[in-house]
Amino acid sequence: MKKMTLITLFLFGATLLAVFYISGCNRVDNETGIVTQSTENQTPMFSASRTTIDFGRSYSRLDSVGMQIRISNVSPDYMTTAIVMTDKGVEKKLSKATNPFKGLTLEYNNMDIFTIATFSTLRFSNPLPEGAKVEIYNACQSSAATQPKIHASYSGFRCRMDVDDNQVVNTNDLAMLLAWIQTSRSSDPSLIQARTLEIFPGCSTTIATIPSTVADDLNNDGVVDTSDVAFAMAWVQVGRLSSPSLVLQRALEIYPLATGSVVYLPGEALPDLTGVLKVPLSATLDLLLVKIPSGTFAMGSSDIGGNAIPVHNVTISRPFYMGMYEVTQAQFMQAFSTDPTWWPQYYPTYPNRPVDAATFNDAVNFCNWLSDQTGLNRCFTYDASGSAICDFTKNGYRLPTEAEWEYACRAGTFSLYFWGETLDLAFAWVNGSSPAHTCDVGTRKPNNFGLYDMAGNVCNWCWDWYDPNYYSVSPSTDPTGPATGTYRVVRGSSWISGQDTNDGGTILGYMIYSGYRGYDSILSAGYRYWWCWAAGTTYGFRVVRNAN
Repeated sequence: MKKMTLITLFLFGATLLAVFYISGCNRVDNETGIVTQSTENQTPMFSASRTTIDFGRSYSRLDSVGMQIRISNVSPDYMTTAIVMTDKGVEKKLSKATNPFKGLTLEYNNMDIFTIATFSTLRFSNPLPEGAKVEIYNACQSSAATQPKIHASYSGFRCRMDVDDNQVVNTNDLAMLLAWIQTSRSSDPSLIQARTLEIFPGCSTTIATIPSTVADDLNNDGVVDTSDVAFAMAWVQVGRLSSPSLVLQRALEIYPLATGSVVYLPGEALPDLTGVLKVPLSATLDLLLVKIPSGTFAMGSSDIGGNAIPVHNVTISRPFYMGMYEVTQAQFMQAFSTDPTWWPQYYPTYPNRPVDAATFNDAVNFCNWLSDQTGLNRCFTYDASGSAICDFTKNGYRLPTEAEWEYACRAGTFSLYFWGETLDLAFAWVNGSSPAHTCDVGTRKPNNFGLYDMAGNVCNWCWDWYDPNYYSVSPSTDPTGPATGTYRVVRGSSWISGQDTNDGGTILGYMIYSGYRGYDSILSAGYRYWWCWAAGTTYGFRVVRNAN
């Protein structure tokens, strides 16, 4: 069967090239992909194009000395400038700074001093690439290194099937998609590129984005496969018409084994531009949330086995917002006078470290407090026995379901870790990278959705009751876990993960995998004997809320 599949893919690749040479490829005119998000209470409207960010609210009290724009998640050769307006109505240009930063920093490089006019929009001279993160800092403030004043993150500029991110869906993209499939959906760009050149020696671009179900699953069946590539090729051959039925008809002529129907068309601007919503907790403290688009993914892990199988497709039918970071000690202390930490001496000296000894009810109570503070309806109530009840129809804050957590963690990836198949300490505060305790949130690399610390630092409480066999009976759409149970699900890993050698590194090594399932009593603050073999902290949380 495997041999036949490879032969089929090879022949399909040859067909693809022949057809494209005959039919040619035209440019896809989809340059901006402007997306807006609803305004509610203090939540700003956010919109963006490749050259403009509109934050939907005004910002002031920045000047030519202090204002810095940091652009990360871009290639080393990416360059742009930004235009700002002075309070006198004169345009000024911010260009590359000389100070070190992993990315590109823009600042004003001349000697004149002026006040930046109140603004809500930034303009850039060159298009921002997909995945770029833009942060505006006030360099005059001592806390600027850890507390951005304005924060915007992107995942959605490219068009569907445009994996080289040049706004053109053509032979190059489809050859790369086939190469990705033939290399067992590798996350290694160099391996994909090598196979691409074997399929199509004339390929003139390089892969910029690993294919994902969020962007490239045209039949919405939870996997990007040869059927999706066939639909893309058929779309080009029928003149890029917005006719799913015509595309399907041609795709079956090209590739009779194609399955499903055409739900999305290539070349469409991705519908969700991930903007970061800022929820003020005080005059100086905000909570940031990232919009996670709806989609389908493969939940579970055959590499882990046990309670993580069977691997099964799950659809998250509605977009939702998730905390960019784990809730910090400073944020929690805005709500309650007691800091749930094993190390109380860390607060207020280290306010940006995550809450590290939170019980399940601590997390529930914080969500209710946050809903009250922002004028939203509480999701959580307690029954007569003191057990939490969640109303998922409410618009307030809650904990993520286990499915929402894993979907957000994977962010379109299939690999063991959300960054690839091998451990990379640049993405996680775990054993080997952490200094034997928690660290400030957001100081490791984020995942594709712009979420930080989805592996390492502290484990995250989820809403679901725990059942080791739940995956065998789980609904395929928006599962919320068993109706009752003894333990609640805990996901992610902590700063201590991977440290133990008593079990050969098996348990604690698996914890870092995106599909690993943990659990504990709702009254526990961590430190289960099989969870941490050394005294330490484990349990924190991040909040979510419905996007609609």
